[in-house]
Amino acid sequence: MKKVLFLSLVFGGLALTSCKKDYECECKYNLGGEPITHTFDIKDVKKKDAEAGCTYNVPGFDINVDCSLK
Repeated sequence: MKKVLFLSLVFGGLALTSCKKDYECECKYNLGGEPITHTFDIKDVKKKDAEAGCTYNVPGFDINVDCSLK
């Protein structure tokens, strides 16, 4: 009986757990020969959505920006 109750609690907890969490996006680029790193948080999303949102553009410049989730 204790095993059944324990397993019920474990699986019940897993069922209530959300797949959403917080991610940090890190972007690296060079501006005028100076290496720059920019990080920002992406909160309460699924990993697929965080990957899609992990982009960064430098306004007014055509610069190659390399972004990835940390």
